[in-house]
Parts: sequence; structure tokens; C-alpha cells
Amino acid sequence: MDLLQVISVIVLAILPAFVWSYIFLGKSDECRSTLLKVFFWGGLATLPLLLYRMSWQFFPSLNFIANIKEQTSETTIILGDGINFPIAHLLIFMTIGMIEEILKAFVINKSVPRRQINSIADAVEYSIAGSLGFAFVENIFYLGEVYTIIGSSAIIAMFVSRAVFATFAHVLFSAIFGYYHGIGLFAKENIKDLETVGDTASLEHRMGIRVPYLWKIKIFRIEELLVGLCYAGALHAFYNIFLEMGYNLFLIPFLVFGTMFVSRLLKRESVRAVASFGN
Repeated sequence: MDLLQVISVIVLAILPAFVWSYIFLGKSDECRSTLLKVFFWGGLATLPLLLYRMSWQFFPSLNFIANIKEQTSETTIILGDGINFPIAHLLIFMTIGMIEEILKAFVINKSVPRRQINSIADAVEYSIAGSLGFAFVENIFYLGEVYTIIGSSAIIAMFVSRAVFATFAHVLFSAIFGYYHGIGLFAKENIKDLETVGDTASLEHRMGIRVPYLWKIKIFRIEELLVGLCYAGALHAFYNIFLEMGYNLFLIPFLVFGTMFVSRLLKRESVRAVASFGN
């Protein structure tokens, strides 16, 4: 691609990030410089995956997708009348989904100072910023690849798909992680609420032993991080599976109800109000 084409691809990639950030973060009170920093680090989080994919050209044995397909080429899952889904696709999408969510979660967990998160909604907003940075760089890669291989005739369709659905999918999955990450950050308040009401889901009931208070907080935070990652990674995998199976009608309700769900998470400002909801 020449310089003008590169600039065109970058502009197309930044547009959905700008629009979705305006929708979900336009009224945010968070520090703009911190949001931009998280966006930047979210973009850099794509580099390990991109470098890993580039390494397949030199070290084909590292291509886990090809390895999974080779090992499970004959295995399928029967989903219904005449619908056979290759187990390889399920394993590949689950692996990719979880890896991408782990990378985004690492950025959120390490790049945002704890003092700047005053509510669960704050954690959700920073998670959204990181996901938009991740999607931005990913969109550059996909749009550039289509432009190079197929040409400008296919780039509009790819742009619409990436801008409307794929970018929002990253926002949704990261928002869910951010919600549970926020619950974990306010572990003291949440544990206190659970113990006050005698909730049988408290840590001591689940573990069957008495847990020192500081350990209880750490365990609670790790638990919520893992729950958020599992939900985000699983939804990411199922989203990709639906696309692979050609269930395109699924995208409209996904977009509508997903947007409503993220908006609902952002409105949950009170830590105490969401404690019971998250557990």
C-alpha cells in the first residue's frame, strides 16, 4: 500500500473507536489523559498476537490454529438437524477469545491507578477505553489485509462489519470484565455487605474454613477477576462461533441488547447497589 492508502486505512479504523467512545464515554467524568493512556496501551496489547501470527511464516509449527485443525479434523459436534460444527472451530475460538480478553484485562489491571477508580462504573469505563484501543489496531490490521489482498472493492463491507459489530463486541466483552474487576477492587465493601446479610455465597461458606481478613480480600479480588475473564472470553468465543456458522441475523439483537446492557453497567455507580448483583 502507498502512503495515501495507509492513511485511509488508519482513518477508517479510528472512526468506529471515536463513535463508540462518544456513545459510552462522552459523558464520562474520568481523566481524559488516563483514558487516552489506557486506549494507547490497549492498542499495544495487540502486538503480541500480531507478532505471533507473523512468526508462522518462519516457524509454521507455532501455528496453533493449523495444529488444532490437524488434530481434530474429523471431530464434529451435532447441534441440530443436519448441523455439524467442527470441534476445531470451537477450540480455536475459545483460545483466541480468552487470549484477547486476557491481554485487554492485563492492560486495565496495570495501566489505571487504583486511586482513579471510585466506582464500578469507573472500572467499566476504563475497560471500554482499553478495548477501543485494542479494536483500533486490530481494525488497521484487518482492513489493511483486505485492502492488500482483495483491493478497495471489499474494504467497505469489511469496514462496516468491523466498525459496527466487531468493535462493539470488544467493548461489550471488556465492559463485562470491567464490571467484575470493579467488584473486586471494592472487595472490602462487598465482603462487608455479604457478611452483614449472612449470604451463604461468602468466601468462608464456600471454602468451609475461616479465612484471615486480608486473605479474604485478595481471594475475593482474584475470584472476581477470573469470573470476569471467563464471562468475557466465553462470550467472545460464542460471538465468533455464531459468525462462523453464518448466523448474521444474530448480530442485530446482539448490537441492540448489548448496547443496552453496557449502558446499564455504566449507570451502576453505587458499589453497594451492585454487590449482590455480581455475586
